[in-house]
Amino acid sequence: MTTALATASGRAWATSRPLAALIACLLAARPTAGGPTPLPFPFARNLLGLESGEARVVRVLHFGDSHIASGPEAGILGSALRQLFGDGGAGLGLPWTLPRYQVRDGLRSGCSRGWTRVAWQAGDPPRAASLVGAYLETFQPGEMAWIEGEGEHFRLSFLRQPAGGSIEVRRDGLHVEAVSLVGPQGIGELRLVAPTAGPHRWELRTTARGAVRLLGAALEGGRGVAYSPLGQNGATIDMLLACEDRTFRELLQIERPDLVILAFGTNEAGDPRFDAVAYEALVDRILARFRDARPETGLLVVGPPDRGDRPPGTGVVSAVSRALARASAGAGALFVDRLTGMGGPGSAVRWAAATPPLAQADRVHFTAQGYTRLAGMVLEDLLGAFNRTKASPSFRSSLRLREPQAATLLAAAERPTPSPALTSARVGGTRATAVTRQTEGGVVVVRDAEGRVRITNLAAAAEPADGTEHKLGGGPLGGGKK
Repeated sequence: MTTALATASGRAWATSRPLAALIACLLAARPTAGGPTPLPFPFARNLLGLESGEARVVRVLHFGDSHIASGPEAGILGSALRQLFGDGGAGLGLPWTLPRYQVRDGLRSGCSRGWTRVAWQAGDPPRAASLVGAYLETFQPGEMAWIEGEGEHFRLSFLRQPAGGSIEVRRDGLHVEAVSLVGPQGIGELRLVAPTAGPHRWELRTTARGAVRLLGAALEGGRGVAYSPLGQNGATIDMLLACEDRTFRELLQIERPDLVILAFGTNEAGDPRFDAVAYEALVDRILARFRDARPETGLLVVGPPDRGDRPPGTGVVSAVSRALARASAGAGALFVDRLTGMGGPGSAVRWAAATPPLAQADRVHFTAQGYTRLAGMVLEDLLGAFNRTKASPSFRSSLRLREPQAATLLAAAERPTPSPALTSARVGGTRATAVTRQTEGGVVVVRDAEGRVRITNLAAAAEPADGTEHKLGGGPLGGGKK
C-alpha cells in the first residue's frame, strides 16, 4: 500500500505506508528550527489517549533537589496533572517515611527497625541502587516494610543476588506471594494486582536470613497520570549517575516512564567551584543516559529558580541555567527557564520582600505561594508544548498513519488542554501552609495545621506512623545544602 507524503515545498511523493509512518514520526519529534521544542510523539500520544478516554497509565518521574523533596511544589504539580488527566496512582518510591512534603493524602509507608536506609551522597561510586542511588536493605528475618494507598496495581523491584534472602508479600493482611531473592546478581521484579482499587496495604516480610535490598515500590490505578516525585535534600544532578549502568537501564525499562523531569541547579549554583563547561558536559551525559536506556521517554529539564543568598552580580544561577538550556537543546528536551520566569537575577530578594512573601527568609527556598508560581511555570510550558504538538500537522499525520483509532485521537487533538487554576491553599486534600516551626532533638521540624510533619532538615527525622525507628546510611544530613 502506498500513500502521498507532502514535503515542505508542497510536492507530494508516493511511498510505502510503513516508510511514511516512520518519516512522519521523525518529523513530529524534530524541533522546528528556531522554534519551541515539541513533545516526543509517544508521550504526547499517550496523554492524548487519556484525553480521549483510553484506559492507560502515563508515568511521570520527577527527579530533583529539596524543592521537590521538601517543598509543596511536587504536590501542587502532581495534583494539577491528576486533575487534568486522571489519577493513575501514587507512583514510585521506597517503603520508608520520606523527609519530603506529603504530596499525597492517603499514601502511607514505613518499615521496622532492622532496615538500613541508604541514600545518595556526593562522591559515592555507582552501585546497585534505585534510579536515585538509594535503597532499603536488611539481612535479618522477621523485618517488615509496607506501603498503603489507592490503586490495584503493586510493583516491586529488588536486587537478586547469590546471598539473597526471601520475602513474603501480604495484601491487607493476607498472604499473596512468596519470593526468593537468591540468584545471579540482577534486578528482580514483582507485579501484583488486587481485585479492587483499594485502598490496600501491601506488606513485605523477610522470611530467611540473607540480603534483601529493595529498589522501588509503586502503586498505580488503571487510568490517569502516575506522578512520582523523587527528590532528595542536597542533591545535585550527578545523583543520577549513582545507580550503576546495568541496573539503571533495567530499572528504567521496568518503570517505563512516559516523561522524565529533571529539576536541579540550586545546589550547583551554591558551589564556588562551579564550572559551566564541565557542568554542561555532565548534563549532556545524564540526558544521553536516559535517551540510551529508553529512547521513547520524553525529557523535560527545569532550570533553577533564583537564589538570593549570594552576593549580587555573581551570575552563577544564570550560568547554571544557561548550561542546562544548552544541554536540553542538544538532547531535544523541553527546557523551562524559571530564572527568567521569576524576573531574572535578584528576583529571590524581591520575592522574599513581597506581601505575602513568595520566598523564605533564606531566599533559597520558597513559601507555599512561591512554590505555586514555580509549579505553574512548569505546568504552563508543559501544556503549551502539548497543545502545540497536538496542533502540529506532522503529529496529526503520524496519528493517521500509525493509529487504528486515529479518528478518536484526532477529535481529542482538536480541543486545547486548559491550564487548571493552581492553589497553595490545599494540596491533594492537605493544607499546604506550615503553621509551626520548632526544634525537636536538634532537628528543625515544620508542622501543618493538623500537626503533621511537613518539612524537616534531616533525612531520618520523620518517623513512620507505627512509631518505629530507622538506621540511616548515607544521604544528606543538612550540611548547608538545599
